[in-house]
Amino acid sequence: QANISHTSISPSYRLSAVYDSRDEGSTAYFSLVVSGIDAGTPVAYTISGVSASDLVSGSLNGTVTTVAAGLSKLIAIPIRKDNLTEGAETLTITLDDSSSTTASLVVNDTSKGATYSITSGSESYDEGQSALFNLVTTNLVAGTSVAYTLSGVSASDLVRNSLTGTAAVSASGTA
Repeated sequence: QANISHTSISPSYRLSAVYDSRDEGSTAYFSLVVSGIDAGTPVAYTISGVSASDLVSGSLNGTVTTVAAGLSKLIAIPIRKDNLTEGAETLTITLDDSSSTTASLVVNDTSKGATYSITSGSESYDEGQSALFNLVTTNLVAGTSVAYTLSGVSASDLVRNSLTGTAAVSASGTA
């Protein structure tokens, strides 16, 4: 008579970031090594620390299909390049079946801050004339509203009776 014992291997996961940091517009890579799981098994993951709009896929969830035990499977997460100045963000990937299995990397903000330049059409204006100013911007999306305040005159000197207003940035960066 033979004794047959059933032993099952508990699945284990090892997840690591391939790089410590990546720039916006590049791809974040993570390495997943599994054991105790058949090759071809889907493993779901969740991304945190960034918004869905930061990712080319537009999704904070994904699935990777495992390869043979002990081999590394690369998870590629393309990062969207945007014009928002957000500062560095930490992208973290967590396996849904093993919430203690996480890996992170820093997403470097590559956007540049907005710049503004304003010039007058003339050095002086006579009463009754319209004063014309040219606002040139960089790194602002068309349609952005730029607030301004006039100084050196009083509100009663102006037809509008207001020292403040807004200008909308055009596609060429002027307002």
